[in-house]
Amino acid sequence: MERHGWQRREYPRPELQLFEGPITDDGDPIRQYVPQVVEADDFRKCILDVISNLARIERRYAVEVLDEMLGVSAPSANGTANGKVAEKELTPLS
Repeated sequence: MERHGWQRREYPRPELQLFEGPITDDGDPIRQYVPQVVEADDFRKCILDVISNLARIERRYAVEVLDEMLGVSAPSANGTANGKVAEKELTPLS
């Protein structure tokens, strides 16, 4: 995430890692909480949420985000894999 401009922030709960990303229209950074405990009951759902959110925010396909997380593909400078931007219209986060 840090390679795409997200900044790691201190967070008091060790089971979560906080990242701040692009600035919203309100002037506040988008916050993404990333689970750190694989054994947690909701770990898989939370990781899927992280992948989906990053794909939407960075205008990439979810599989590109996942591939990068798994080390399958190298990131490009603009946050898209191989310089391709998702063509599908993306729904803004509320």
